[in-house]
Amino acid sequence: MNRLLLIAAASREGSLNAARQGIAFAAKLGVPVCLAHVFHPEADAWPDAEENLDRLVGEARASGVAATARLLEVPEDLPNREDETRDALVKLVGELDAGCLVLATHSRPEADRVLLGGTAVRLLHAAPCPCLFVPPSSAVGTKVLAPVDSSPTSHRAAQVALDCVGHLASHVDWVSVAGSRERAAAHLEEDEAGRILQTFAALAAERQLPSATHLRHGPAAKEIVAAAAELGSGLVIIGTHGRSGLGGWLIGSVAEAVVRTSPCPVLLVPPEKH
Repeated sequence: MNRLLLIAAASREGSLNAARQGIAFAAKLGVPVCLAHVFHPEADAWPDAEENLDRLVGEARASGVAATARLLEVPEDLPNREDETRDALVKLVGELDAGCLVLATHSRPEADRVLLGGTAVRLLHAAPCPCLFVPPSSAVGTKVLAPVDSSPTSHRAAQVALDCVGHLASHVDWVSVAGSRERAAAHLEEDEAGRILQTFAALAAERQLPSATHLRHGPAAKEIVAAAAELGSGLVIIGTHGRSGLGGWLIGSVAEAVVRTSPCPVLLVPPEKH
């Protein structure tokens, strides 16, 4: 998380909040941002998109964050706008060597769920870097919740969590879930979960960072989201597609469910590319 943040910016209120939260997060991490608007001629007004980007760049620089902007046009005649938006953002991640992609989720009539738009769903599964999903009207807080299992991806997400906690001068809550009735063959047994939690607590202690451990029982995504609400977490950092080893339950479906239902922003960390 020591590289540029790429922020998907649009003129919708939820996207503006996500952009501002991304800027605030970058300020805490001490990294620059690039604000990107993928422009669709049939749906957007070019002057409005430029004005929105200029305003956000000004806000970032006023906060002491180095900022640039990119306006990317998707041709009118392409058949799938969400796919092209995803591809444009993924390409820009590579071009800029971005360390994180920030984007908004959108509200649903039910108060306890958010809607992942087509672009967000596609990026959830395709982004080559961590993705920060920001729910409507939420803010990135300093208290970090890090769900962990025995997979390599979980260890990678834990290192990201510790890096963030170091920058935020904050605290990390490690949580592991045992005894879930979902995907019973893959779930952690209680003793294994306890050993995993102690491993991650030791990692935090090595870096002299405050942490606490929490063992929960039940459906994985539901328990992670409940822990975030009960502990007052301001950011959930979770690995996705962790399948190896005993208890590899941080698979895509769990991570996506956490994004959809979390009361606070969620940073998804993908497997390391080889």
